[in-house]
Amino acid sequence: ALLCVTIGLPPRPSAACGWGGPYFSRASDDQEKTLAEFAAGELGLISPRWTPLYLMVSYRWLTNKGLSAIEQADVVAASKEVNTSPALESWLQERQNYSMQVAARPQTHRASKHHSFYFNCPDAAFATAVATAQARAKVLSRSELAEWTRAQDLVFQNCGGGMWIPPSLPKDASELAQYDRQYQVAAAHFYAGNFASAQVHFEKIASEQDSPWKQWAPYLAVRAIVRKASLDSSLPLPLYREAELRLDGILKDASLLASHEASVDLRALVRYRIDPLAQVLRLAEQMENNKTGTRFAQVAQDISRSGDREALRAQSDLIDWLQTIKGPEESGFLRAQLRFEQTKAEHWLIAALTLAKPTSPGVARLLPAARKVGSESSAFLSARFHLVRLLAARGRGVAARTLLDQSLALAMPPATENAFFALGLPLAKSLNDWRRFATRRQNSTQVLFEDARAAIRQRFSLAMMLSLAGDMPSPLALEIAAAAFVRSLGDGKIRRAMQSIELVRTHLPPSVHSYAQIIAEIQGFRDAKPRDKLGVGTLLVLRNDFLFGEPSIRLTMGADQHNCGSELFCDVDDPTMTPVIVGPELLPLLGKAKTASVPRNRLDALGLQAHRWARSSPSDPRIPELLHRFVRASRRASIHYSATKSTGQLSKKSFELLHSKYKETTWAKQTK
Repeated sequence: ALLCVTIGLPPRPSAACGWGGPYFSRASDDQEKTLAEFAAGELGLISPRWTPLYLMVSYRWLTNKGLSAIEQADVVAASKEVNTSPALESWLQERQNYSMQVAARPQTHRASKHHSFYFNCPDAAFATAVATAQARAKVLSRSELAEWTRAQDLVFQNCGGGMWIPPSLPKDASELAQYDRQYQVAAAHFYAGNFASAQVHFEKIASEQDSPWKQWAPYLAVRAIVRKASLDSSLPLPLYREAELRLDGILKDASLLASHEASVDLRALVRYRIDPLAQVLRLAEQMENNKTGTRFAQVAQDISRSGDREALRAQSDLIDWLQTIKGPEESGFLRAQLRFEQTKAEHWLIAALTLAKPTSPGVARLLPAARKVGSESSAFLSARFHLVRLLAARGRGVAARTLLDQSLALAMPPATENAFFALGLPLAKSLNDWRRFATRRQNSTQVLFEDARAAIRQRFSLAMMLSLAGDMPSPLALEIAAAAFVRSLGDGKIRRAMQSIELVRTHLPPSVHSYAQIIAEIQGFRDAKPRDKLGVGTLLVLRNDFLFGEPSIRLTMGADQHNCGSELFCDVDDPTMTPVIVGPELLPLLGKAKTASVPRNRLDALGLQAHRWARSSPSDPRIPELLHRFVRASRRASIHYSATKSTGQLSKKSFELLHSKYKETTWAKQTK
């Protein structure tokens, strides 16, 4: 099958992970195992943000049709990272075994006459060259093999531009070498954009009864026609119709079996170019009726490429479901709810539950149906998740918590388990209970949920933060303690700052960069006089921004939550951040929501502490460095669009103070 791609078939469809796939990109240590289980029907929590490939896998299992073992393997293969093939490097290394000449590195894209670029030589072209070279090394003479390599170098020079056609071989060359040269010449014409010539050469190869390329030549001739049609818009339809007829003939010829799979893929492309909607409808029918075989991922990709699927909703349940679950929430919910009431089908129930809000009209009627989904169903975990979510949001916390505890006792994919744990935050009955739900699995480590960070930031006092950090694993304890230290400095709470920095010292791993220096600086803060502590602590933070949060990102309060890095470093009541997730049973323990008694911007709060120390101890030799570092941090904040007006004012005052009172210092000279 590699031969068909040698002259430029599109690469295999791929779906990288992240938000596109059925698991968080770092939720599992064994993503391939997770993918295999997913393809086998262990869907976990279905997300409308998945790529169409994964949603079509979900559709098939939700409709009780499943995937064959061949289709499952195809999904797993298509889901692996793109551009990871070392084929080009392998070719460059392999060719050195047969030629001492240094070849130019082939390019993969070529400019068209419209000044756009197209993918001319995919990885499979180089993989085929490697496989052919290794096979010919067993039968050709050394001189013939060197000549074959020189010709192949010329073939690949066409990938990026120009026209390089290998010369004919002398008549006394072996028959196999002659057949290979015919193929190399045809491929060179194809890569050079001489599609008519390439077609003629491939058709000649097809007439050679003993050529090793005979089974592929008819297909490759059609490929030249299709490439010409795709790059020349003057007469594409007649060319596509000719290509379709030729491909139909290839698929009826049993002697060309080797090229049948590639011909099916190419015919799908041709039919799409002739009549996009009709072809998408045909493909949707194949997908719905388990007729994709080894082409599951390709069919899924071809369906998703159509830009006008909306017109086909009435004719295809699959397309209707895809358009609904990936469409606008409000109209999508109403459509899914209607289709569920009409069909009572689980895939429409899951679509409705996924898009439902607690206040969506008629949502109460979905809850009994969600309860009835059996544990043997691929829809079970999605139905249970949304049942817990909606019950909790509609004020039925006790029932939601009971179902949540039952669910967490079950085996489930790592990302789904993380999602269930997130549901527990507003249902926690104690601080220890809340702590259990506050983390999610990321590979073999635990990290805080973003919702948990928001709750800590907005509702937890410094005392609560320190209590929470005291019982957390070291990486999480360090994050919380560092955030508590920054907040303590900004609030002017020296006792809390001392407690926080002690936790930082305890949980700081010895492997961290400049460990000994940081420990010495922490000791310097602990030994500082009371009047100097807040200033020394501020300098400690600004010196070690990688530990306490990059001041321009983590310590500032921009409109984008990513400007805060760890949200623990953001302000206490920023309305643009993730909503607070604290259940009613914890509210009496937490007390009233913390109000911003200090500047909302933590960097501004540190700037104020720096100026207070400069006023109280102007002769302290550390003041110039502190002013320099604050100016640098505030400038970075400006670059990241997370500085406030007061940040700029404090930065200007710091700059002026540094260059007036401390202008002869090294720190002033470094601050331009």
